[in-house]
Amino acid sequence: MKISHLEELKRYLQERPPGELYNLSFIAAEDSYLREQALRVLLNAIPSDERLDLLTLDRSSATVERLAQEFISPSLFSKRRTLLIKEADRLNSGVDKLLLSFLELRDPSLRLILIGEPLKKGPLLQALLDRGLLIELLPPPPWERAGELTGWLIASARHLGKRLQREAAHLLVSGEECRGGLARELDKLITYIGERDEITLDDVKTLRPSLHAKETIWDLGRTIMERNPSRALGLLNALLHDGALAPMLCLYQIRSQLSTHYELASMVAAGHPPQELARAFPQMRSHLTRNKELALSYGLKAFQKALLLTSQADLRMKSESTSPHLILELTIARISV
Repeated sequence: MKISHLEELKRYLQERPPGELYNLSFIAAEDSYLREQALRVLLNAIPSDERLDLLTLDRSSATVERLAQEFISPSLFSKRRTLLIKEADRLNSGVDKLLLSFLELRDPSLRLILIGEPLKKGPLLQALLDRGLLIELLPPPPWERAGELTGWLIASARHLGKRLQREAAHLLVSGEECRGGLARELDKLITYIGERDEITLDDVKTLRPSLHAKETIWDLGRTIMERNPSRALGLLNALLHDGALAPMLCLYQIRSQLSTHYELASMVAAGHPPQELARAFPQMRSHLTRNKELALSYGLKAFQKALLLTSQADLRMKSESTSPHLILELTIARISV
């Protein structure tokens, strides 16, 4: 049996008698946080008297010899023992064969829970689908994930006694999608602000200048589409002067932003409804109307010209001895009028 969502797992457990789980369950997800959430749900479904008889092993301790011994060991505290194996996606082939044998035995006194990243196709995966429970959790859509991470980060800061501005959380999430990485960034920010109660957007920009550069490059793209060449050149020179971005990388970022807005303008011109636009451009979800107006005001022909000129600038930077900074300045001037 296979389950793909946390809510589906909760419903499945509610419909079964307490403690009646498959002999072998595998919790698989690329996100470690999702794995831990599913594990908590699964362990909470085990009767309280059986939770005392829980043994946890990892990849290094889950050897063939150790598992073979555990499979024949009697339960001392309850009717049924639970054996939890972490990093189970990286077990050696000998252990995999032993797990397949365990599935055949259908031992009612032992419950086996594996947790790790998704398995590759093979006998164990097929056996889980046929005779076990595979909980392979799908990641949420990008627009849901960004909002979820932002909320999680704000709640984590609150738990540590600090307020995190939502704008600051948004900027952090834009540069890091791993909860472990975000937790480390939060620790740095808390150390940086000291006794202050609130972490601000300026704090994040100070500690993570690369994120500030990312925000500024989007300002530059908007200014181009607003047809304000003097401000666009000012932003460009500030970026290049600070050394935050190399000219070639700056060009790629601008081209990427123009391509995204060109696609948005094309979909609007073709009559796609707002709901479809929101699904297609999750990163613009909170500012979709403003970005749509900006893209339409710049115009499809202007986008086509700008994309052509940025492609030509890319070729010139790679093949000519002219200063990349100068090539980029001339290109920005031409596409922002």
